[in-house]
Amino acid sequence: MRTKHLAAQPASGKELLHAVLHAELAPGLTVEDACHARVRHVPEPDRPPESKISADRLLLARAGLDFVRGYGVPDAIALKSARLFRLAFPDLAHAIPVLIASQGIQPYTDGLPKVTIKDA
Repeated sequence: MRTKHLAAQPASGKELLHAVLHAELAPGLTVEDACHARVRHVPEPDRPPESKISADRLLLARAGLDFVRGYGVPDAIALKSARLFRLAFPDLAHAIPVLIASQGIQPYTDGLPKVTIKDA
């Protein structure tokens, strides 16, 4: 799994969340793409097969992440296992505290933290 190199200077929380979204689970497949959050808005004939969505979300799980459908709030990608995330993305291990504090990342927002019901 690959990550884009961050500059040596400390990155902000949003920059770290952005880097997580754009980290590759497989060649050409980013964390953001693998969640398939927009699939419910795509007409049936244009949707990826359910087997593709399931396979991509399995890659998320193996990297310690999970897609969380938002009901009344935006969808998010959340950290489920810091150990698996660290193994999958050693270059982004320093993003783990930000992932925990933000409770996740909203896909397609360039790195905004998850919104909860109490935030909405």
